Amino acid sequence: MSADLLVFVARGEAWIRVAGAGGKTVFERTLKEGETGTVAQAELPLAVTVGRAAVVDVKLRGQPFDLTPLARTGGVARFEVKP
Repeated sequence: MSADLLVFVARGEAWIRVAGAGGKTVFERTLKEGETGTVAQAELPLAVTVGRAAVVDVKLRGQPFDLTPLARTGGVARFEVKP
């Protein structure tokens, strides 16, 4: 089982930004198809923004996290990770 807080797996090109407590960016990358990005740990709460959410699989604390209901026009999903 993965100890990572967040894991992003891209099925197409997508961009991700994760801001920690105080708005400090803890992860920001454009992922290409097949690439994985992880946030092992960070001070919570986290503000997460995923561009092209339809092509990104997310695991939060080792569990699948569905971005579908969070995606807005343009395919951007935003959510918070709380303690």
